[in-house]
Amino acid sequence: MYRLLNRTPFHTTALAGKGRKAETITRRLTSINSADKMAGLDSPATMNHRLVANTLHGIRRTLGTAQTRKKPLTRDRIVNLLGVLEGLIAAARDKAPVLIGFAGSLRRSELAASRVEHLAWHSKVMHCPLRRARVTAARKRH
Repeated sequence: MYRLLNRTPFHTTALAGKGRKAETITRRLTSINSADKMAGLDSPATMNHRLVANTLHGIRRTLGTAQTRKKPLTRDRIVNLLGVLEGLIAAARDKAPVLIGFAGSLRRSELAASRVEHLAWHSKVMHCPLRRARVTAARKRH
């Protein structure tokens, strides 16, 4: 156990040295932790170990945790995107999620979680319930 615990901080700093982002390193530690739990082992990658927690905290402080903002998909870019889709059925199939996502201001995760069976028509309006609600920073703290 000590040998593995002793190597985990070095593994995280090596990933940081390779240019990996803090979230990627956290995901890798979570994967190690989950695999160890499924195997019935005491995981060295848990944040309960002070050495691992301090190492990850230092990496987050050094690298930062701000996400890279992506350019918004504007109306002009959508028109260009939809214009290159070919095939009668395939184009209609591919255009639908793009237009629904744009019209509903859906995030990628919300659009990916949507299914055809979730959609409902009311008169001339389509109802598309969100399966995963957006979580604000204030709601995360409570």
